[in-house]
Amino acid sequence: MEYHVLHRDKFHREAIAGSEVEHQIASGIKEYFKEYSDWAKIIKVPLDTWEEISCTISFHDNILNCKSMPFTLSGEVEGEPVFADYLGDKIVSNKQVSGNIVFIPFPDDPDDSKYVVLKLYEHGAKAVIFYDVLPGRYRRMVIIGDEDYSFSHGAPSPIPVASIRKEDYLRIYKEMPRRIIFRSNTKITHNAQGYTVIAGINGRGDREIHVTAHHDHWFSGFSDNMVGVELLIQLMKKYRKNWNEHNLVFISYTAEESGSPYFTSWYWIWGSRYYLELLEARNDTSKIIADVNVDAIYTYPLHFNANPSLMDCINKLVESGRGIYDGYNYTDFDSYSYTLHGIPAITLHTLKEMKHIYHTNLDDGREVYDYIISNALETLDDTVRCINNNMPKYRYITKYIKERLGDKTPLEARNLVSKLETINNKINEDASIRIVTRELSSIIYVPSQDGLFTSDLLADVVEIMDKLDKIDQYIGKRIRVKVVDREQFLDISPTNHNKEELIKSLQYALIQRINLYNKRIEDIIKNIVLYKKYEKQP
Repeated sequence: MEYHVLHRDKFHREAIAGSEVEHQIASGIKEYFKEYSDWAKIIKVPLDTWEEISCTISFHDNILNCKSMPFTLSGEVEGEPVFADYLGDKIVSNKQVSGNIVFIPFPDDPDDSKYVVLKLYEHGAKAVIFYDVLPGRYRRMVIIGDEDYSFSHGAPSPIPVASIRKEDYLRIYKEMPRRIIFRSNTKITHNAQGYTVIAGINGRGDREIHVTAHHDHWFSGFSDNMVGVELLIQLMKKYRKNWNEHNLVFISYTAEESGSPYFTSWYWIWGSRYYLELLEARNDTSKIIADVNVDAIYTYPLHFNANPSLMDCINKLVESGRGIYDGYNYTDFDSYSYTLHGIPAITLHTLKEMKHIYHTNLDDGREVYDYIISNALETLDDTVRCINNNMPKYRYITKYIKERLGDKTPLEARNLVSKLETINNKINEDASIRIVTRELSSIIYVPSQDGLFTSDLLADVVEIMDKLDKIDQYIGKRIRVKVVDREQFLDISPTNHNKEELIKSLQYALIQRINLYNKRIEDIIKNIVLYKKYEKQP
């Protein structure tokens, strides 16, 4: 296979959304898109961008390089080094944290880094320096100073944060300097512009399948996600002269890693969220049959996270040995922007397998062999062709919901399922899929390190049912669960003292939660019936 963007240095410079490097990479991608498609364009995306100018740690006569964590602000901090680690859900340290600079490993899930920073800040830390348990790597994780996740609010990190290599940490630990100086020189630019590249292969009719990836990346970004961009170009080459099916739209998004304005705490997938909002405003989202997204291709077999309406294709991919179905569409990927608009979507990825190099300087392709990329291309081809020939089906959504709720559901849940099973008698299948996906998708999370973060159809309802079923496992613990941009819907502290009454309380909360969805679906059906009646009037 002849590569276009892989193994070419100009595409593997750190490309932060809104930077000049990102602009250059987007322009280069557009040239390949133009060569292998019927049309191509770039759209500009308003965003916030961040730049690291320098990052150093000084002690004695030594100066060590570090990597500032996005979107750390500029600052200079002097203090005593404190060495910390994790003990269960607690952080322990060799001395007092307050007024000092804390060195600590990245948590098992690096995306939880912000909770570590916020906890150490509450105990008085002046700065936090992360290091990996494996040598040779720097890592960048976005640090937002807000424990919640929201599309509309957030805050910058309250203290400067950086990462160093393990070998540099060991050197500091060995020398035990009394004082160190941490300098972070960075630049934030609000109202900057990122660049999303879009191209099309014209087929038949007015409907289209989107095939997507993102090109912004930390460090060299080989698997995350220049492989994805390469796969889009290779698929265009394959289809360019022999495609006569539904229209295909290929998109390389900006601002998947970061870029949402003014430190909003849901900082990722901003480029795709912005573009889908543009399409929604023009009533163009109805043209989209589905999105096939590619991200984090590092090894095989691939994993599929997808809307259950695509189960025909999911089953075919799994049965043919193409990969593993991991459940509902995953919030980490651009495909989730489509879910927010009710559009069926699937992502092909190996995110779990690449966690050890995720967002590090070692995501440089040294372990990604040609056969891995060839396998991913064949799987992407199979997925697009399958969706083209097998339209999303609503019955798989209702089947999925029934399986998720199980047999031990209250009457209100059965009533909701009955409504969902008849909704497509009143409206077409495509509209049914979009309404139920949009209205019943729920993103829930526990605002803490190692906490839950997931999305699913009726995720909040299923979470309450899980707590009811496993109440004894939570005795002596406090359980807090929130819904993104909504209320905290669960805050319980089960004990043997309150267990009996707490179960009744949870059962009541479950019914109230289901009734909210019942009311939402009833109102939608009512409005559709009224609209149809209005349309028939002379």
